[in-house]
Amino acid sequence: MEICKKIIIFIMVTFFSFWIAGFVVFLDYIEKLPNNNSDGNATAIVVLTGGTNRVNAGFDLLEKGKAKYLLISGVGEKVSLEDLTKLWGKNPLSLPCCITLGKYAQNTAENAIETEKYIKNNNIKSFFLVTSHYHMPRALKEIKNILPSNHIIPYAVIPEGYSFFNPEMMYLIFREYNKFLFSYGRSFIMKGF
Repeated sequence: MEICKKIIIFIMVTFFSFWIAGFVVFLDYIEKLPNNNSDGNATAIVVLTGGTNRVNAGFDLLEKGKAKYLLISGVGEKVSLEDLTKLWGKNPLSLPCCITLGKYAQNTAENAIETEKYIKNNNIKSFFLVTSHYHMPRALKEIKNILPSNHIIPYAVIPEGYSFFNPEMMYLIFREYNKFLFSYGRSFIMKGF
C-alpha cells in the first residue's frame, strides 16, 4: 500500500513538473513570435476576433497592400463592417475591396472551419493569420490541422496591457496554455484513430 502511494505521488509530481515546464516553453515561444510580421505578401489576411487590436492589425495589412482579401472570423451577428472600421479610426475609403465578415465561428475550432471554407472557396494558397500572440499557438494548430498545405504567415498582435506583472493577463495566458494542451491532445487522438 505504501509503495502504491509513493508511485502515485511520483506520477503526480512528474506530471506537474512537465506541465509547468511546458508552460515556461509556451511563454518563451509566444515571446519570440514575430510581432507585426508584415514581411512579404500573401493572397489573404485572416483575422480571428476576440482580442484587442486584432481587427485593426488586419485593416492595416490590407491598407498597406499586403494581401488582396480579408476575412474577419468570429464577428458578432449584429456587427457590421462600418462598426469595425469606426473602431479602426482611419478612413475606411483607404481600404480596397474584398472584406468578408465571418459570423459563424464562436471559438477557435470554429474559426478554423470558417477559415477553411473561405480559403478553399477563394482558392487561396497563402495568408497572414492575425491573432493575439498568446492565442497564436492554438490558432495555428487548429488551422494547420485542416489546411496543412497552405502557407500561413503568423502575425502576432500584442494585446493592450500585456505584461508579465499584469495578473489578469497572466491568468489569460495560463488558460490559453491549457486550451492549447487540450487542442493538441484532441488532435493527437483524432489522428491516431
